[in-house]
Amino acid sequence: LVARSFAPLPRSRIQAYLDALPGLSQASAAFHETDEVRYVFCPLDSVVVVLVTEK
Repeated sequence: LVARSFAPLPRSRIQAYLDALPGLSQASAAFHETDEVRYVFCPLDSVVVVLVTEK
């Protein structure tokens, strides 16, 4: 896992984003947007790469 953050994010907020992923990853779209963040999914063999960006 490699991550880089350009803005300070509290651990609780990151955990909330990650907790939302299981339901979102079932969608067929390559991305999903909420009011605050954008999730971009990229399947890579047996794993899924997820990019989480703030809007």
